[in-house]
Amino acid sequence: MKLERDPVWGPIFNKFAIGCVQHVAEMIYSMPLPLARRAGDLAGRAAAWILKKKLRFAEEQAERALGPGGGWAGSASVRQFGQLLPEVVHIRKTFDRERWRRLVEVRGEQHLRDAASMGKGVVAVSAHLGNWEIGGCGIGHLGFRLSWLLRPVENPFLQDGLNEIRASAGVGVITKWGGLREAMHVLRRGEILAMLVDQDARDQGVFVPFFGQEASTLKSPALLSLRTGAPILPFAARRRPDGRMTLDFAEPFVAEGSHEHEGDLERATARFTACIEAWIRETPDQWLWIHRRWKTRREKPSAG
Repeated sequence: MKLERDPVWGPIFNKFAIGCVQHVAEMIYSMPLPLARRAGDLAGRAAAWILKKKLRFAEEQAERALGPGGGWAGSASVRQFGQLLPEVVHIRKTFDRERWRRLVEVRGEQHLRDAASMGKGVVAVSAHLGNWEIGGCGIGHLGFRLSWLLRPVENPFLQDGLNEIRASAGVGVITKWGGLREAMHVLRRGEILAMLVDQDARDQGVFVPFFGQEASTLKSPALLSLRTGAPILPFAARRRPDGRMTLDFAEPFVAEGSHEHEGDLERATARFTACIEAWIRETPDQWLWIHRRWKTRREKPSAG
């Protein structure tokens, strides 16, 4: 059992951990964003040095996916993720509704508006690429009601803090466990349901190509689109060398066929996965290579 789940020590540990995080967050909030990002970069470098085994694994995965010489992206991504906390903390400050456009260029905004205008709700799909929290809040700042369908964070105090930051941009959260019914309500209200779809889905997914290898991928976006007629809209928020960010929206599409046919689920899932892969190829150092994306293998049919 993990310490944070322990019935006796869990609450004590969680309060201590969130106290430390709040102290660090307050310091980060007081800094200008460029300085906060530099501090995050140093933290990422320190994490890369401490987590040497995981760093090597990230480099190996990136090398296999990107080809010879691609391992650099794995090590760079560990450092890049050090900038997540400073950017999230600054959502209420630098990335608030009045100022966020100064630092975020929106590309494909009409795709978002076209998807919303269909009146079926929108299934927005993204990845652990760049800063997805900035992407979700950007959609909120553009005037749309968005709800993330997410796995809850182990520490409930940290979860509450993150949800407060999201709420400042009009973004809500649905707990992933048992949240499908509420997700349907979001779509029926004509709102946006967002999901992160780039992690191993184990036996709950469908297998589609991802960097030339079969990967078990979350089929919920395709399932919801086939059931409701809601369009699927890939999006991603990524950092640029000049310190700004780009929020991209791809062309939306409605899954075709029946939710009862595995082939129809696979086709729709492969389509949005290919879009996300293209964005990762453009900025491979901003994706979570440390995750075991290809862990689950397709079961081979038994002989005879």
